[in-house]
Amino acid sequence: MSLRRSTRLRSSTLENSSFDNVPESLIQHDEKTTQINIKANNDYDGILSSSEDETSQEDNDDDDYIPTTRPTKSKTNNSSRKRKATTQKAKTSNKSAKTTEATHATNRISLAERAKDETQYLYLLNNFEPTKIFSALANNDDISIEEVAIEWLELYTTSPTKAKQVFVNFILNCCGCLIQVEEHDVVNNDSANETVGEVQMMFQNQKIHEFYLLNAKNHSRSLSVKKYKNLYNNFIKFVENVISIGYEKNFLCSLNDDGTKMGKGRMILDLMIWLSSLSVSKLRCLRYTSSLALYVIEDTLTNLITEIDRTSLQNLRKLIEREERKKTPNTNTIAKWRENLDEDEEQKAVLERIVDEIFKICFLHRFKDVDEEVRLNSLLHLSNWLINWPEHFLQVTYLKYFGWVLTDSSNQVRCQVLSSLLEIAKFSKKRGSIFTENTAFRQFFERFENKIIEIAIHDVDYDAKTIAVKVLAEIKTFGYLEENANLEISSLLFNNQDVDILLNNKEGRFLNSVARFFAESERTELQELFNVWDIKSKKQNGSGKKTAGNNITTTAGTSNTTPDLTDILNVGYFMNFFFKSLNYYISDSGGDSSSKMKADKVKMIFQGSQFLGTSFEDLILPLFKILSYSGDLSEVIEDFINNVQGEDDTKDGSINSQDIREKLLLPTKSDDIASYLIVLSGLCVGAVQVNNNKSDKKVSKIISENLFGVLNTVELGYSNVIPSIVDLIGLVNFELWDEVELDEMTRKFEKLLAESITFSIGDDNYKAFTKLLGYYRKEIASPKYNSEWKHVLDNIKLDCSDFINTQFSEEDEENFNAKLIYLYGNYISKILLMAKIYPLDLEMSFSENFFEKITSKTLSLGLDNFDFQVIDFKIFSLYCSWSLQLWLQRLESLKEENDDIIASFPYETFDHIKFITEQLGIYLISVCDLEGAKGLNRNILMWNLSCCLCDILISYRMFILQCPVPSWIEQLNENYNINDLTINDEIIKIFMFSFQFLETRAANYLGVTILESVDTEQFKTEKPVGADMDEALGDTFFNDLCVFVIKLKSLIRLQVFEANGSNWVTEIENRLKLNGKMFGELYSSLVDNKLDQLQPKKVNGKTEVKGSFMVRSSEEEGDKDDIVDTENGQQENEEEVIMEEEEVILEEEKEEDEQKKEEGTNKFKKHKQEMMEQDPIVDNYSQEL
Repeated sequence: MSLRRSTRLRSSTLENSSFDNVPESLIQHDEKTTQINIKANNDYDGILSSSEDETSQEDNDDDDYIPTTRPTKSKTNNSSRKRKATTQKAKTSNKSAKTTEATHATNRISLAERAKDETQYLYLLNNFEPTKIFSALANNDDISIEEVAIEWLELYTTSPTKAKQVFVNFILNCCGCLIQVEEHDVVNNDSANETVGEVQMMFQNQKIHEFYLLNAKNHSRSLSVKKYKNLYNNFIKFVENVISIGYEKNFLCSLNDDGTKMGKGRMILDLMIWLSSLSVSKLRCLRYTSSLALYVIEDTLTNLITEIDRTSLQNLRKLIEREERKKTPNTNTIAKWRENLDEDEEQKAVLERIVDEIFKICFLHRFKDVDEEVRLNSLLHLSNWLINWPEHFLQVTYLKYFGWVLTDSSNQVRCQVLSSLLEIAKFSKKRGSIFTENTAFRQFFERFENKIIEIAIHDVDYDAKTIAVKVLAEIKTFGYLEENANLEISSLLFNNQDVDILLNNKEGRFLNSVARFFAESERTELQELFNVWDIKSKKQNGSGKKTAGNNITTTAGTSNTTPDLTDILNVGYFMNFFFKSLNYYISDSGGDSSSKMKADKVKMIFQGSQFLGTSFEDLILPLFKILSYSGDLSEVIEDFINNVQGEDDTKDGSINSQDIREKLLLPTKSDDIASYLIVLSGLCVGAVQVNNNKSDKKVSKIISENLFGVLNTVELGYSNVIPSIVDLIGLVNFELWDEVELDEMTRKFEKLLAESITFSIGDDNYKAFTKLLGYYRKEIASPKYNSEWKHVLDNIKLDCSDFINTQFSEEDEENFNAKLIYLYGNYISKILLMAKIYPLDLEMSFSENFFEKITSKTLSLGLDNFDFQVIDFKIFSLYCSWSLQLWLQRLESLKEENDDIIASFPYETFDHIKFITEQLGIYLISVCDLEGAKGLNRNILMWNLSCCLCDILISYRMFILQCPVPSWIEQLNENYNINDLTINDEIIKIFMFSFQFLETRAANYLGVTILESVDTEQFKTEKPVGADMDEALGDTFFNDLCVFVIKLKSLIRLQVFEANGSNWVTEIENRLKLNGKMFGELYSSLVDNKLDQLQPKKVNGKTEVKGSFMVRSSEEEGDKDDIVDTENGQQENEEEVIMEEEEVILEEEKEEDEQKKEEGTNKFKKHKQEMMEQDPIVDNYSQEL
């Protein structure tokens, strides 16, 4: 479709007829923007020489800019609508029906129009022939772009008007415009605005277009874009070659008619006029393409200017100077060189004027364009100009534009601004002393420092936060950051999130950047102190950086060896800086930094030190030496202070002894020792997980050779010490330990478990000992130590039985709750801990005493007098499970050895299991029927009892199914049918009530609305044991729900309920599924028996992007706030993007998708593991089922 001169005469008719179906907001024009009277030659220069203030005034009138405030609607219209609605309430339903019918009718019309538009578009596309330049740059992979540029320049030499037509049509082709300008349309530059306006209107009438240039940039790997995937890069190279080759062939600069003054060449003037007219179009694709062309021209010109200055001009000046120093200089040669110098300087001055003019006519308008792609391009190329020509652009005048866009609403634009500032800072640092004297960057940063810090702390986009921290790290090297700002950024290391250091996700990259900033800040400040104290740091070289990792030594220190003074100062200052940053973060978050370490604070310390593992790997050995030292470190510091003060008499008293003490944190108190150990374990775990195999072995060797010294020195009973020690043990290479060391470590932990420590199920010490026993069982795997731990278990059982017999007498009812807590904290929790790994055997007398002296007492004294978040009955389900499993293994082994040998039936074992099951059932029904007990304690107790019964029933049923001896099965069915003895309608109802209780509790803390919930008042003060963080409550209660669902599903699958009628099975399954969708995919997979098939999906991220941008031209209108249909109050839904059928996955988004998928998989596995480990039996029978 060609644009002809006659169309100008019909422009008014087109506006009234052809665009009746185009929204009015899409064809509104700002007269001051679109009717710039561009004149040729001298008149053109006069317009472009307007001041920046005038340009800013024009910005405010341009519809393409983002408005500072959204336009307000008319109050009169609103009030009239309200009055009208008030007087016609009776007709509301009729109007709603009519509105719905009208909406459906509109949608049908819209679909019909869309199909018509697509048909028309495809017809025009099939009959359209683009320019040769577009075909060459878009379709040919082996094209010589230089030859294409030379061919166009040769065409301009013979026919400038034809060349202009080709270039303008090439720009239109890149936008997907099927309209071509004719040669006569571009003859007169004065009519450029008018011609572009007509092209714009006809382009809008096209309705559908494919933005080839932007698709080639953003979707180069798309199958649909494959045919023109190189267009974007070739476009840039083509424009660069046109300018660079044009300069060589004198197209950019030319003498005026009288040959006395150098000015702009006709070719560059034509390009600037037409591109500037296109750059103020109402259509975004035209603005994007034309502004990109102008920016590439500016890139090339800035490179040319610096090249002219650094090569041609400098060489000529040197030649003239050298010739003039000769005794007999050649005046003719000097004159010729001066003539060449003057000519080059004139050409450079012309290029400089062109650069300034392009900046004014394009950048000043487009850097705040409504289209984020245009804004992003503007800032990207501004940084190019600054780096290409810093003598001109490295000024506050140009740097301020970066600062103004720091608060841009687009994440990509903010990231681009920060990336540009980062590149500029790195470039300026390379310039060395030149930058040292440059005040522009310092002035810019002083003005916009707070904005960059705010992005680093509060931005919603982690990429922007990460780049902001990197910018601040570069700025810090110049000494521009204040101490408080250093602390503020370093404190971000303790972001209270569960971030996996091994995943290269956005959160992990952000914390890694903060860790590098933290390390740089700490080392810089420490080096300054060392300079004052006149100490040479082993930790740092002359530039303040740490020594290489291969310089780490692994010499094992003994508890009597005094650590090196430099090591003490290095570690002490690091720990002080670390906890000063942590306290700043806690205080800034509204917490109490002076409070004792709780679970959330310990987590922050460990996570922060993990990310510092690679930066401070050289502190691992000094930390071990300091913790292994049995002497008083404060004495070493006091000796150092005395020596420094003695030498300081001639230094004007610059060293303050109190200042030295305040800047060092040494392990002189129990809390400090615990802090040291948490940091040490985090550094070791982080260094081992992140570093390569060689460094892993190095760190593992340091730990193996020095951990035993820490065990001999540190009191293990201190709070938070055991988990850190166990984490370090997990990194030990036990082959480097001899049997004596293992024996001594085992004795320490056996004594600690049996006599000293008290914990509840789920707390940090409980989890730590679980890990420790796992190391003994798997990594150490010594029958000797397994036998010793079993002996510890037997002793704890004896002590537990004695405590029940002596302390829970019928006459003594005082302090029953305190005794109950002591019983579980000192005995039963330890038995449960060890019973996860080692077989548990209970005497019948133990069970009889427990039910007689404890459970019966709870009924007689009242449930409200006891803490039932402590009590549970897992000890009995574990005993039943272990007993049945051991007998099953014994029968299998006997069957393999000799089929004729059959073990005698274990009446004692099954009598015991039967007794436990009957007592639990009786107690459960009694608790349910207890009058006056309807609160939280009763519900928790019923749930615990239900869990225990379910576990025993499942274990028993599985034993019957797997038992290889038929006579045993017959005996069990006749005399020990536990299912028939236990399961009845009343018990099943209690099971379902417990499920409903767990479901309501989880929904209450997760903020989920469910059907058939129980009273939520009882949950307001509940807090599970070991959950110190409020945000952990929801996950903890959700795990409880999932575990109980597994138990109920297992009972159904094992047909335990069928003896009471099949209706129960259907009713239970339907109730489990009632709120399945409310709790998410994990829960749904449990109730649908699809747990193993569940694959975690990416959340809040774009996994795939539909094909190239097939968009309606009307959507390209500049001002997004104007796209509103005020008459019917609907957004421009009918002008939505039309996507192609094929799915396209971008390379960058594929990488991000893989990272998030891996992160989601790890989190899912962790969640599933926590759910299984929460109940000692679930993991066993869930796998077998």
